[in-house]
Amino acid sequence: MKIGQKNADPAPVSKPDQIKSLAERSRDIEIKASAENRDLTPEEDAAVEALLVEAENLQVEVKAEEAQGRRDGRRSNLLKFTADAPKPLSQRDSDSPIERVVKAVPKSWGTLRAFKGPEAHRDAYTFGMWVAAAIFGKSWAERWCAQNGVPVRWVNFADGSNIRADQTEGDNSRGGFLVPEQIETTMIDLRAEYGDARKHLEIVPMTRDVRTQPRIAGGMTAYWVGEQSAITKSQWQIDQVILTAKKLGVIGIYSTELGEDAVSSIGDKIAMEAVRAMTIKEDEAAFNGDGTSGFGGIVGVRTRLLNLSATRVNIAGLFVGAGNLWSELLLTDFETVLGRLPKRFDGTSAWYVHKNFYETVMKKLAYAAGGNTVGSILGDGRQREFLGYPVNYIEVMPKTEANDQVAALYGDLRAAGQLGDRRGITMMLSEHATVGSTSMYETDSLAIRTTERLDINIHDVGNQSATAASREPGPIVGLLTAAS
Repeated sequence: MKIGQKNADPAPVSKPDQIKSLAERSRDIEIKASAENRDLTPEEDAAVEALLVEAENLQVEVKAEEAQGRRDGRRSNLLKFTADAPKPLSQRDSDSPIERVVKAVPKSWGTLRAFKGPEAHRDAYTFGMWVAAAIFGKSWAERWCAQNGVPVRWVNFADGSNIRADQTEGDNSRGGFLVPEQIETTMIDLRAEYGDARKHLEIVPMTRDVRTQPRIAGGMTAYWVGEQSAITKSQWQIDQVILTAKKLGVIGIYSTELGEDAVSSIGDKIAMEAVRAMTIKEDEAAFNGDGTSGFGGIVGVRTRLLNLSATRVNIAGLFVGAGNLWSELLLTDFETVLGRLPKRFDGTSAWYVHKNFYETVMKKLAYAAGGNTVGSILGDGRQREFLGYPVNYIEVMPKTEANDQVAALYGDLRAAGQLGDRRGITMMLSEHATVGSTSMYETDSLAIRTTERLDINIHDVGNQSATAASREPGPIVGLLTAAS
């Protein structure tokens, strides 16, 4: 180095390298404590936390810069696509679907049902373009998805090899095109809107095909202790809630004719029909499942209650009403059901009935009481209530009377059961399948299969006992019509 020459400035350290360095420094502190067979001191713990927070902040900055880079890249690609010297939008040729990306998203034909909110048309258009690219194989849609950050992801079910596109890391499902996360959010919202099981059961994520969770089935017991006497021991009663992922699917038939201007409508239609079909099956399994293959092996809450005992009066969570006909049920029957539920669930409890049952039985009993009593039974009209508790309409609950029927449920379904979500929604197509008597090839149609993986476990409905004092209801109880 020549005399008088300054040292060159060191090369700046990239943010990913800074993040790596911060992580290594925090790990070194923990390794040192582990080698000395001790916990972190308060000072070390604070140092680790500060390093990790700094690393997380840098990570947020990196993701923001990457997102801006992708936007800049898409903008550059669009300009190259149109011309080397881009003309004003008003003068550009609008024949190309890609060219129309820079203009307003086209409206759908008719009112959207699946997509809602200020970005509804944009979301429907995005999903429609993804369907056109992934399902229908339209090249113009594939280019649009590539330039707008909409991943077209395929994973082969048999061997796990990536057949199409990118961004497959982290996928825990195989066999079809994976619906992009930004679109799946809308479909998840739809499932929660239309699916009663997803509204009222506890939703738990499943990172593996089988999820096992310990559950406290019974608590410890306290005892009075005499002077200088030992305390009597008691133990937790622990069992397990097991969720095993099962596949649920629906097939829809659509024409192969798909224009770019129709993608919003087809996206909305596919999302709505697929979600509604699957949530109906989820609800049927959650409330009426009998453990057979028709319900995915799931035993629903009504069946779980009845399966406790053939001697119905021994079931802690069921009360047999005054008759086998709905018209024979009394207001006191419902009041007795209220009394069956343990007090700890009062703040989260509600009724679960079919709309027809509420209108023809519960409201009829309220009006029969007459006077100001109607308001005290049905509420003030701002919320649908019965005997002071909310009423939820459940489409798969009984809508016609029958003998030995759990006609109404009351309690807290979130405490009684879980719905395990294994993975998101996957779609595949076939142009050679035959659905019923319809051949896809002969009718120039496509069969689109939509699948998800989940399980439902109704794990707590109380017990049964021939001794009344030993009967312990769970978080959900019900009103049963008489056997005859």
